[in-house]
Amino acid sequence: MLRLLPWLLIAWPLPALIAGALGWKGVWGSGSALLDFLIPIPVAGGVLHVPSFVVCGLIVLNMPSVSDAMAARMRAFLVGAAVAGLLLLLHLDQVYLALRTNSSLPGSLWQENPLGLFVLSDALLALAFTAIAPQRPWLRLDIATVLLALLPVLVPLGMTLKYSPAGEAFLPGDSRPGPARGDLIEMVFTSLNVNAPDFRARAEAWAAPRHPRLSVDSDDTAFLFTPSLDAARRFDPSKAATTLCLYEDGTPPRWLAGQKSNECFELHVTFSERFSQAYAARPAGEPPDLKHYMARKGVCAGVKPIPHSGDTGGLALSSMRICSRLEEAREKLRIQFPEAAALLDAPP
Repeated sequence: MLRLLPWLLIAWPLPALIAGALGWKGVWGSGSALLDFLIPIPVAGGVLHVPSFVVCGLIVLNMPSVSDAMAARMRAFLVGAAVAGLLLLLHLDQVYLALRTNSSLPGSLWQENPLGLFVLSDALLALAFTAIAPQRPWLRLDIATVLLALLPVLVPLGMTLKYSPAGEAFLPGDSRPGPARGDLIEMVFTSLNVNAPDFRARAEAWAAPRHPRLSVDSDDTAFLFTPSLDAARRFDPSKAATTLCLYEDGTPPRWLAGQKSNECFELHVTFSERFSQAYAARPAGEPPDLKHYMARKGVCAGVKPIPHSGDTGGLALSSMRICSRLEEAREKLRIQFPEAAALLDAPP
């Protein structure tokens, strides 16, 4: 048991000291990692250190008494654990994405991953503790040894393959407002051939949850699809291969070749723009509240109102916002402007 004392005194505080020196924050994002990593209870980051600390500690304890073959397998596992810890400290998903899409690597390859730091620190320290063990050869090239070295490495690799967006057909990039209020331009990376027969159907299905009819921030949206992830991220419309125009008012989608976002907006008048035009056309001397109501009344003729407390099904149309509670607004204005009662009651 005496051989475990140096392990306890060095292995447990070492990752906390490293994280503190690097300026890492605690697992929950507050305070220094130095204290957080030293506490082995569920409310602190140190609880993540317990599994690798125990496993590597058992290897350090038992290494001198095991057979040559078992010692080699233990070392192989530690080597694999060290590699796994290193991979966990990398932005491996972003590296994989860059390789799959021929795009730029992330600005920093490293991330603050406490689990990766714990595993890497414990595995390297355990290898150092067991380096002087008498069993030889130090490693063996038998199947069991190789599998034990590969097993820990498969964990971060498997997580990357499962959760990386590298296999997605569409990845959103940067976005910018369009030329008028309510216009939105979004760059989208696609790994698909934009000339393929099924591309447009797949792109429209992907864009459906992002349709402007579901957003209070946009009335029309131009989706610019590009085969360059870097261009999508830095918003470079010149690299767009095709453009999809979507409109909240029910106007059918339009497809345009290349970067044609302006054509999405120039040839279409949104409901908000119709309201602005109606407001501007009212008499200059009309009181603002009355002018606002009369403009609403004019553009909302024929629009079926949706009760304020009704279920909109996720829709966020500008017509719903502009045309709701018209009767309530009229009654308030009848009191405020009794001389305009005839105007308020007249058909639009």
